[in-house]
Amino acid sequence: MELVQYFTATVERLYGALEKSEPVPDSLITALLKAEVDGEQLTLDEIIRFCITLVVAGSETTTFLLGNLLYNLATMPEISFCPKDEMVPVCLKVAIARRS
Repeated sequence: MELVQYFTATVERLYGALEKSEPVPDSLITALLKAEVDGEQLTLDEIIRFCITLVVAGSETTTFLLGNLLYNLATMPEISFCPKDEMVPVCLKVAIARRS
């Protein structure tokens, strides 16, 4: 519920500022508010839902990535004994190879 309240307030505030021709920050929400295709714009509700979807998707992606990283570190000794400066590239290669 807090995400809905936050994005509702933010979108409405930016929309109001745009309507009054006040300066607004250069942001994704501002771009979505200004976007127009074939003379149609997104509704405020569509923009709010899109923002929430992005937050949830980003959270899910990060959780998945960290879970796989920790699993690979725990189950693959060749990764855990890599020099620190090589660990990230090696982990990424292994994660991509296992995912394919």
